[in-house]
Amino acid sequence: MRQVNNTHHFASRHHQSDDSHPTLIFNGSCFMRIELDDIVCIKSDGKKCYMCMTDGTELHIHCTLKDMEDELPHDMFVRVQRQYTVNIWKVVSIIGRELVMCNQALIVMGKTYEHELMRHFHVIARFRSLP
Repeated sequence: MRQVNNTHHFASRHHQSDDSHPTLIFNGSCFMRIELDDIVCIKSDGKKCYMCMTDGTELHIHCTLKDMEDELPHDMFVRVQRQYTVNIWKVVSIIGRELVMCNQALIVMGKTYEHELMRHFHVIARFRSLP
């Protein structure tokens, strides 16, 4: 993956009711505008987060995953394990507890997060596999 390094700060408080403001990330010398829809998932490594984007770039942000979640719309981004938050619109399929993302990444969902994730989806029917 290509990387944009030295990205320090996630700016612009973007919440469910506020979709009229662009989202900015500060990269140390300037603000970069990003589209929330371009974020596939966010993975955490302590006090550093990595935004995986649909174009394959990975943006580095110096903050905790909890801080990142507080900034993002809760109807679009859901925590699925201790180190991952996903954009629910980028989930292609769910196989057992594995999420297949639009960028082909597999993310294992933690048991404690399963119910919270599933409540964000409208399940039309539950099928049993054929014998």
